Amino acid sequence: MNRRSLLFASAGGAWLLLTGHSPYRRFQIYRKTRLIVMAANEDKRAAIIADGLAEFFAKAWTESQSISGRAQTAPDLVQLLVTNQLEVGVLSKKEARAAREGKNRFSRSGPQALCVLAIFGDHVLITREDLLEPIAVKILEPMTKQWQLVKAEVSQSARGPFAGEATGLPLHRVAVGFAKKS
Repeated sequence: MNRRSLLFASAGGAWLLLTGHSPYRRFQIYRKTRLIVMAANEDKRAAIIADGLAEFFAKAWTESQSISGRAQTAPDLVQLLVTNQLEVGVLSKKEARAAREGKNRFSRSGPQALCVLAIFGDHVLITREDLLEPIAVKILEPMTKQWQLVKAEVSQSARGPFAGEATGLPLHRVAVGFAKKS
């Protein structure tokens, strides 16, 4: 290979790197155009709820293109939420409280501004406190109007998404309004 060929090959490689031809950007767009209901691999019940909710949203709110996903651990899931890479996740109430307070496995990242959108027995659908109101409405509206479409193993025979005892976590401001209506 002569010098000129080497120079052109190097310039071409640098151009590809600098113009952002990486799958990461596509993955960001993918995540922002779909409602991904995330759960941690280590919590089988949360995974069942996430799968059921994703299926429900795919039917009840078709524009959401909802799917479920898995994070390795609950702290990984919380990190995806607080860095605005995801909108919602399913955690046990205990894990969600620990994340909000920055305790136990979540002490490394400190307290997080998480709140509850819906309660499913011992689990909650969590989000950030700053989740935009229109998105929260699009998530909660089908849950309150078409709750009967949610699989029984997800709803745990609850009357609606807000049924259940106190979680020790604040409800999202939009969820407060929906809870008063139900």
